[in-house]
Amino acid sequence: QNIQDAQYQGRRHYSAPLTPDFKTFAASMKLPHACVSRVEDFADALDGALAADGPVLLEIDMTSIGPFAAQFAGPPAGAAGSVR
Repeated sequence: QNIQDAQYQGRRHYSAPLTPDFKTFAASMKLPHACVSRVEDFADALDGALAADGPVLLEIDMTSIGPFAAQFAGPPAGAAGSVR
């Protein structure tokens, strides 16, 4: 939405996707799952996931963490079509 607000005067399309239930999704495949909802917990969760024997679904709950300190508005409009 930040990109659309910054470059398209707030005209938004497909910017509010539904978030799947990652815990249920992981459980359906017998895949370990951890959810990080505080920035302070990220390092330990990542260390645990990296130490695991096999894949782990590590979910980062950005709604709980809150907004970034600075908005990300993406590359300049039209940059994707330019070749350098």
